[in-house]
Amino acid sequence: MGIVAWENERLKNLTFWDVPLIKIAVGAFVLMLAKLWTPLLGLDWYWYLIIAVVAAIKPMIAILKKDGIGVAVNVKKVPKKKR
Repeated sequence: MGIVAWENERLKNLTFWDVPLIKIAVGAFVLMLAKLWTPLLGLDWYWYLIIAVVAAIKPMIAILKKDGIGVAVNVKKVPKKKR
């Protein structure tokens, strides 16, 4: 069993509340890093925007792709009529 398969198995144990709690924990950890390493806060605002956009690309592709668990999963193609 590979690491990805193992992680997917373990993710099934998460509840609705676990995801927001993970986000809060990560946010608190990032704030701690910023507090301990002050040059991190010295970057211009657009660097934070670039990092956010680059980090969001893969999850957004996974959410929006047709054959995944995204928005267009239940869309059925209507067959074309023959003339």
